[in-house]
Amino acid sequence: MRYALEGVFRVNEPDKPGTYQNAQRDEDLTLPGRQRPLGSLHLLTQVQKQLEDLFVRMGFDLMTGSELETAHYQFDALQHPKDSLARAEAFYLNDNLLLRTSPASMAVRALEKRRPPVRVLCSARCYQRDIKKGRRENAIVSHRSEALWIDRGLGFAHLKALVQLVLDEFFGKGFETQTHWVESPYTRLSIEVQARRRSGSNASGNPWKPILSGGLIDTAVLQEVDYDPEIYSGFVLGLVIEPIAMLKYGIDDDRTLYQNDMRFLETF
Repeated sequence: MRYALEGVFRVNEPDKPGTYQNAQRDEDLTLPGRQRPLGSLHLLTQVQKQLEDLFVRMGFDLMTGSELETAHYQFDALQHPKDSLARAEAFYLNDNLLLRTSPASMAVRALEKRRPPVRVLCSARCYQRDIKKGRRENAIVSHRSEALWIDRGLGFAHLKALVQLVLDEFFGKGFETQTHWVESPYTRLSIEVQARRRSGSNASGNPWKPILSGGLIDTAVLQEVDYDPEIYSGFVLGLVIEPIAMLKYGIDDDRTLYQNDMRFLETF
């Protein structure tokens, strides 16, 4: 009965304009379609993913987090003094909530949730006021990654070996580096590595760029997360994406990374 009724309706239904039977196409369906421009990842994102791939191959887990952070995780747990410059450079929403200034706060959260051995790479977009140069109104946005490694028997030799491995794998032989000691509230034996291209290394237009820093984690930080410093030790290695991208791809002005000029972005 159903099929009989449907047949009657189909026979008696008048043809309507726009139906499939009456549709007339002027275009040639055999012609090739129009190609839409395809987007691509921003250069900073590409470099960050390259670093993440390198650390994943070395057994590190990836970790991200909110851009809002509490003063406890960003400063207190990392042994920052109350009058530290890092606190003054932060953007506060209130006395306890601020925009993240470094991925180190994520490392503290990782230590709270995990037990040794811990190997994580925390990647973050960070915000700091540039008050050292007197431009208090300027928001400095940077992309950073911080590698954290906690285990038994880790020392400065392991940090040095990891630094050299990252430099060799990521930059190759076309660069020269220099290392010097720095101070950090939550690490000991802290170093900063600067790099520049070998060609024209004595020219004023080829300055040294700080690309990474690290050090052994202070015992007070380990005690803060209930790790026994007599058993466990470790280090952090921080990497700044902007100067790394500039060195790797020969970019002289960091402002071009944020101007969204398609002629520049399409070259990568």
